[in-house]
Amino acid sequence: MISALLALFALQGQAPEVSTDGVNHSWQPLAPIRVQRMESGTARIGDFVYVVGGLTAPDTFRATRLVEVYDIQRDQWSFVTSAPLRLHHVPAAAWETNLYVVGGWTGFHDARRRTFIYDTLNDAWSQGQLMPQKRAGHAMVAYQGKLYVFGGVDDYDNPQRSTFIYDIQADQWTQGLDMFTPRDHVSAVLVGDFIYVLGGRVWGNNRAANERFDPATGQWASMAPMPTPRSATVTAAVGNKIYVAGGELPDLHDEVEVYDATTNTWETQDPMPIPRHGTQAVTLGNRILIPGGAPIFGLGPSRHVDQFVPERSPANARPAGEGATR
Repeated sequence: MISALLALFALQGQAPEVSTDGVNHSWQPLAPIRVQRMESGTARIGDFVYVVGGLTAPDTFRATRLVEVYDIQRDQWSFVTSAPLRLHHVPAAAWETNLYVVGGWTGFHDARRRTFIYDTLNDAWSQGQLMPQKRAGHAMVAYQGKLYVFGGVDDYDNPQRSTFIYDIQADQWTQGLDMFTPRDHVSAVLVGDFIYVLGGRVWGNNRAANERFDPATGQWASMAPMPTPRSATVTAAVGNKIYVAGGELPDLHDEVEVYDATTNTWETQDPMPIPRHGTQAVTLGNRILIPGGAPIFGLGPSRHVDQFVPERSPANARPAGEGATR
């Protein structure tokens, strides 16, 4: 299995032409990232996708400061100024022309509070106010001038329910209402005016939680749970649908499950041809870009990059009712 994966990595080159009408779903390889990575942060700004930090060695918690940029139009990778710290299990988010990298581990279970800001126009890093508490393995979403940070573990590796909110202009952190479910290795995605926080795990036990946060009211709602409990998934939204792919525990997952935020239902689509965990995904129009990640259970960073073109019509839809709110 591993030899087959390595052979496939070696064959990757320029991206083939892909239909973008959204009628047929498919997986397509793209130009591989230059440095093998997993547990890195990824965010899109305009025609570029930035990948920050991550673990680079398959047998140790060795993180990198290197930042790579993917040119969407040219299908090419390049380097920009490195991050101030070596970080892994760290999310990234973008607002306007800045990239934000918050928290993360620098070594083995040593969570941080740092708020790093990368100015893409000037290729320069600066620091913002410290997050209220140390976090790693958390999720982060940017919305209307604020960063929303959910869950993760503290410096003692305890899974958290916390919600931290960073006002970008004021450079100030506040604390919001806790999630229902504590969890780390969690994913979060924005759909419309709501943020959905999905999956994750507690002390190695996966969760199927799908909890919706309303930034306008600060309230949480429990939505239809994920069909397959997973953590460290690859998650992104296209329109009103959230695509949850890959993940790990008790082994590597290849499932692609789709949540329709309008109907509160789940469906399934074709599995990942190279299942992975431990990477963020970004939306490119009607496509989803997935850089790096581990194609094996546990530590195993890769250079693999692919994109998923979802199908437009629902398949195997499964109804589910609303849950608790607060």
